[in-house]
Amino acid sequence: MKNIAILGCGNLGRRHLQSAVKTQQALNIYVYDINQDVFTLAKELLDGSPTFQGTSVTYVTELINLPKKLDVVVIASSSSGRRKLIEDLLAVSEVKYLILEKVLFQSFADYDYVQNLIDAKKITTYVNCPRRYYPIYNGLKKTLQNKQFSFYLHGGNWGLACNFIHYLDLLSFLGGQTPIEIDISSLDDEIIDSKRAGYKEITGMIKGSIGNCNRFVIKSDKQNEGGNILFIDSDDEKIVIKETENLVYRISEDSITCDKFKVLYQSELTEKYIESLLLNGTCGLTPYEESAILHKAFIGPLTDYFEQRGIKERLCPIT
Repeated sequence: MKNIAILGCGNLGRRHLQSAVKTQQALNIYVYDINQDVFTLAKELLDGSPTFQGTSVTYVTELINLPKKLDVVVIASSSSGRRKLIEDLLAVSEVKYLILEKVLFQSFADYDYVQNLIDAKKITTYVNCPRRYYPIYNGLKKTLQNKQFSFYLHGGNWGLACNFIHYLDLLSFLGGQTPIEIDISSLDDEIIDSKRAGYKEITGMIKGSIGNCNRFVIKSDKQNEGGNILFIDSDDEKIVIKETENLVYRISEDSITCDKFKVLYQSELTEKYIESLLLNGTCGLTPYEESAILHKAFIGPLTDYFEQRGIKERLCPIT
């Protein structure tokens, strides 16, 4: 049987596990966390979830207790310790496929370091930006093929620092990755505390362009709370997406339509990643090299922003 590991058993790691046990083949799944108390929550979650016949789940608090060969590893830890966790994992196990959560790393230098590490170990690595799996965005990719478009996103205090990469990745998926420009000059001056202890958040506006998206504006309004609204404007159609309501409006010269769409949750997605990797040797997530370029375009200027506000050691304290 294939060996799968999930490193990090917090809220997101447990959702990865909830999905992984539904993969349509029997697996040996290993869940690692230094805090064994979280395993109780994981077991309670699995009590209400279907598990493929023959699949087993083993909980470990030391990496040395993982198998020497792992087929797929999902690293669902926070950003501050992710590089070291990757290094420690690869010191004890041979890994074929690696899926990393984002934001990837706090230090700009870690992006190239990990690239060199996975290249040397010949590990096929992806970054979990799951909107590439949403049918709504796969359809939009076909609609926008070879078209220039603009993109505007507005929401109320929605976690701009930790979630910006999701939308930069989406724009890369819809319109291509190069060229890319990021302008953070319209961010608010004040840094705020993240909901996750030890991390920081930002509000304000990030502007730029990427690929065929000739202008994007992504805004988090500090004074308001509310769901995000996405606007896409191309030559022949305007598209409005309300993700929290699962609604998409399409406005053209002679018609206006409104349709419901399905948002895929992590508890539905990880099984798709694993099945695709085991059967085809690839999956629809963002390859590490591509995601690292997107991350660095953002992390570089944001590191300067934090340093100017007293965050030293050239770190970007977001996850």
